[in-house]
Amino acid sequence: MKKPQKELEEKYTEFQILAQQAEQIQQQLQVLQQQTEELSQLSESLEALSDVEQDSSIWTSIGGGIYLPAKTIGKLDKVLIGVGANVYVKKEISASVDLVRNQAMHLGELSKHLEQTLQKIAKKMMEIQEYFQNLQESDVEQ
Repeated sequence: MKKPQKELEEKYTEFQILAQQAEQIQQQLQVLQQQTEELSQLSESLEALSDVEQDSSIWTSIGGGIYLPAKTIGKLDKVLIGVGANVYVKKEISASVDLVRNQAMHLGELSKHLEQTLQKIAKKMMEIQEYFQNLQESDVEQ
């Protein structure tokens, strides 16, 4: 028995939408992975600051992979942290490390949620593929 054309078109459209959603989630996961790696490097850099001796010469990043020489004033025990809307607050290095680790943990939770969503989408796509495969096999038998 032939399936109505409208039902076939709906299944095909649903499959295409799911494929697009899966691709978008994969891209989001890549961005989250990159951000997590950057936070990990930041955490390591912050931890290394506690080993910098008083009045030391260091190289500091000004962005875009460009560094310039600088000299610390006193002991490095605080950093400025951007909290949004061009507002910065002084924080102890250890508190800053904790903040960065919490951000990384939040990104990890978000990644886990996206991976679960991706698995659900993949399962639904497989169901649609099986639907079409079964339909094709039943047409061949007739």
